[in-house]
Amino acid sequence: MIHGYNSVQELWRKRNEIERPIREKIIQQHSTESYAYVTLEQAVECVGKADLSVLIDITEKVIRQTDDLLVELDDFVANFPVYAKTRINLEIIRNYGSVLNYSKYGNKVPPILRKSQKADYSSVTELFGLTTDQLEERYSTGYEDIP
Repeated sequence: MIHGYNSVQELWRKRNEIERPIREKIIQQHSTESYAYVTLEQAVECVGKADLSVLIDITEKVIRQTDDLLVELDDFVANFPVYAKTRINLEIIRNYGSVLNYSKYGNKVPPILRKSQKADYSSVTELFGLTTDQLEERYSTGYEDIP
């Protein structure tokens, strides 16, 4: 889990390094504001297929991995106290404190634990040279069916 956190953090750093010059180039060419609305074709024309596909690829990967890491962290926080109580002599720590418990959120899942919206890959199939099914498989992490 700690390795997963470090990996996701490093992937976000790398993604942001890639994104900044691409964003700046698009804004410089297509806007006088600090943002620009462009089509996929305009973005490809501005920065090229290779750079844009790398940015889309790493962005999709890091979003999926972040979602999965949040699921793992939530599971750990919920289950570790239960496990710890089986390994700690509670009588010894009675005068010092207790094992903290995690209270689940009832029927409402907090926004931070909601999975990101599933991407529609149909607009980038030509850019990647893959079908939507192939792209879905590429970004599959194994956590898709976990609520």
